[in-house]
Amino acid sequence: MKTEKMKRVFLAIGAAAMLVSCAQDQDAPVPTRGGTGSIAINCDTAPELGVVTRASGDQTNLEDMGCTTDPAIKRVLVTSLTEGIEYNEPFTSPTSFNNPDYNPSLEAGDYMVTIGSSNPLCNWKTPAGDDVDAKEAPAYEERATLIPQCEEGENKPYFLGTTTATVEKGLHDKRVDVTMKVINSAVCIDFTDAFKGYFPSADITLTTKAGAEFTVSYTEGTPGLPKYFWIRPQEFTIKGTAKRQEPGDLPASEVTIKEFKQSTVEPCRLYTMRLDIEEVAGRGLSIQVNDTPVDTIEESVELNPNAPANQKK
Repeated sequence: MKTEKMKRVFLAIGAAAMLVSCAQDQDAPVPTRGGTGSIAINCDTAPELGVVTRASGDQTNLEDMGCTTDPAIKRVLVTSLTEGIEYNEPFTSPTSFNNPDYNPSLEAGDYMVTIGSSNPLCNWKTPAGDDVDAKEAPAYEERATLIPQCEEGENKPYFLGTTTATVEKGLHDKRVDVTMKVINSAVCIDFTDAFKGYFPSADITLTTKAGAEFTVSYTEGTPGLPKYFWIRPQEFTIKGTAKRQEPGDLPASEVTIKEFKQSTVEPCRLYTMRLDIEEVAGRGLSIQVNDTPVDTIEESVELNPNAPANQKK
């Protein structure tokens, strides 16, 4: 019997694989074809993955991010990699490919099996921005450089698994094991207590290279829960505004948080963009993102909320 530990899935901060269960697929009718060999696709539950990150060694559980660890969709693509064999067919699931009533037979040769968590499978782009269709990706010479064009947003991890197999002549099935992993990235926008103490409210917008925009806001007394946004593994920016309460009964004044760009973005990594403030001797207040100054308020400031100057009259 498999334990709960065996079913846990982690997003590692780094280039680590997400192992998932592919045990429950829906049967679907598929066409009949002829050939000289066959394969049987297996996508099973794998043990938890422990990976040491480059920074602290921490890992973030997908379930703690509000995400499922077992994608409901497991779309299959079987592609010939052997010259002269024209075979590049999609299937609704591993079960549909393995359907005993179908018993798919293939010509002897090399094949790539791709399983993705969207229907249809996501398309790709080259680093230069050229489009690559999902059915072209398996045979693409520089496949590792392709950028998945998966949907962006909350609770949208994209799982993908690929493996190659050689089909031999005969009436036997050759088992092919496919492990799915998360191939997009996650971004969380966070605020230190010092930042929230000085700015009772803020609105920060995350903008991806694909053009998607997501806003994280908080107000005094209602900070809200952390939000995780899944994006394509490409650069992104954050910017926004924050309001500080002036001494006495004066209205809150707005401060612009200048744009901060995260240029290097790796697949399967969580980026927590933490906004902080720090007093700068003789200059005022430095606003920082992940210890990188993005702006300075050049005036006298008081970070102690209990200081006489900050008490309402």
